Amino acid sequence: MKYKIGLRTVKTAIAVSLAITISQYFKLEFYATCAIITILCVQTSKKKSLNSATSRFFACMLSIPFTYLFFEWIGFYPMVIGLLLLFFIPTTVILKINEGVCYELGYYSTHLHLWKPDDSRGIQ
Repeated sequence: MKYKIGLRTVKTAIAVSLAITISQYFKLEFYATCAIITILCVQTSKKKSLNSATSRFFACMLSIPFTYLFFEWIGFYPMVIGLLLLFFIPTTVILKINEGVCYELGYYSTHLHLWKPDDSRGIQ
């Protein structure tokens, strides 16, 4: 059986390498996250890839104020994520950017809020 590497595989490999290189250049702490997002965004066509990346970007930007408001106003508790999702997911569906919901919200809610080392109110 002959195995052939497809164009999407090549595009993904190049894109991931570039994403990590750029992230490390800017000294981003979670540069591996950029690789994961890149893998998720590379699609079969340029248009689908751009739509996916755009959706994820806007979902990411929307998740920042949502997570800030919910965790600062209610507290740093795991149940707040469930409450947050009850409002965040319908908002992204209405705005038609729901493709990026899972990753962006999960990233910001866990990395920025739940495990803050100087926070005595939340999970340590």
